Amino acid sequence: MISIIAPVYNVQAYLHRCLRSLVGSVNHFHNCRDFDEEVEIIVIDDGSTDRSGAIADLYAEQYEYFKVFHTDNHGLSAARNFGIERSKGDYIMFVDSDDWVSSSFVEVPYRTAISVNADMVIFQFIHVDKKGRVCRRPKAACVNDDSVHIIDHVTAVDCGGAVAWNKLYSRALFDSIRYPDGRVYEDVATTHKLIYKAERIAIINDSLIYNAYRSDSISHTNSYNNRIDAMLSSIQRYDDLLSAGYPEGKALSFLQDASLCCVVKLEPEVNNSCAAISVSYDPDHNYSGDELYCIAEKIVDEIQGIPKSLSMKMKCMLAVWKLNKPLFHAICRVCRKKVTAQ
Repeated sequence: MISIIAPVYNVQAYLHRCLRSLVGSVNHFHNCRDFDEEVEIIVIDDGSTDRSGAIADLYAEQYEYFKVFHTDNHGLSAARNFGIERSKGDYIMFVDSDDWVSSSFVEVPYRTAISVNADMVIFQFIHVDKKGRVCRRPKAACVNDDSVHIIDHVTAVDCGGAVAWNKLYSRALFDSIRYPDGRVYEDVATTHKLIYKAERIAIINDSLIYNAYRSDSISHTNSYNNRIDAMLSSIQRYDDLLSAGYPEGKALSFLQDASLCCVVKLEPEVNNSCAAISVSYDPDHNYSGDELYCIAEKIVDEIQGIPKSLSMKMKCMLAVWKLNKPLFHAICRVCRKKVTAQ
């Protein structure tokens, strides 16, 4: 069996589109006569206050492979973990409830997994705006043909990214791994662990999911807590990657990007000097927002030159940071106000 886990929270405007696309993908899979596997779609209504739960129930009434659970609001991590624990599939996939999938979303990754005995399959995706218009494709696909490629862990981190929803996973990968409860950027803190636990990883060039960008989604809301959560997850990821043997330079590049994003998007709220704050990650320490901001600031201070990997906007902001920090914060303050006013 293949389990598709879909956490849902207040997405009534988008949920029909998502669930209809999943129905189409399951129908396509069942029409493939060479498969005997069943599919279950597990929808976790995470305490929605709109009609999202009722919409999900309509699909459960119509399709027996839909299983809908209504819970109190505990966040995306808890909803994913809830779905994992109630799933029965040998393979697990995730979908965000404001995204939608292609008809081959189930069939192609599953066919790939069984054909090459992979316990993880990475596929491509397309970014769309909230009206469904293609606005951005991935910067650079790691494969440019229709072949199945077996890749190592480093390549999987580089090409698969930190998101949860562009992969098919063997259930065994979740035997000892769960998403951290109460976190917004839970996949940043988790996906690399699943990658390094996988023994055989395949990547394909098929674009199978349409990822919708919404400025009002939880992960894109530019709140202080969200940015601090992103920074904490990035530090944890950096520490884990180094421990797993991932190249230090590449891991540092990820951390520098996250740190620069933190200082660009946040107004400093430190109550004391950053001088005493250590950049080294301590897994037993309960970091405050002040400490995490200080760590981000110190990491940005240590960036040598202007990395080529940065976007032009971030290159400009880093140049201003190096030149004049008060000017940097003034520019960021104006930009944040403009975004809020839109």
